[in-house]
Amino acid sequence: MGRRATTLLAGTDEFYLPDLILAETVYVLQCVYRVPRPEVAALARAVIGSRNIQTDDPAVLIRTVDVYEHQRLSFADAYRVALAEADSDSVIASFDKGIGKVGTVRRIEP
Repeated sequence: MGRRATTLLAGTDEFYLPDLILAETVYVLQCVYRVPRPEVAALARAVIGSRNIQTDDPAVLIRTVDVYEHQRLSFADAYRVALAEADSDSVIASFDKGIGKVGTVRRIEP
């Protein structure tokens, strides 16, 4: 499967990658294939930066990957942090105290 994905990304066709599909890919790599977090982050960055991959907001996804890798949050929580950082008025309601440790967003208990 990895060889097919590499061939696909090396081609000339352009593809739209929804954020949710990237999140699912990260989950499968980490939880099913037990790929270490730094490798998952590197692979995600490579996909986001691929010349033939289009995403809604690559900057938000790159920030998501950074938070996922360095703050040890789930990809979904890292995505919430990246979105909240992009909107300075955002507050994250979450039981996950790890979100508050990021320091760039405000978290409240639900």
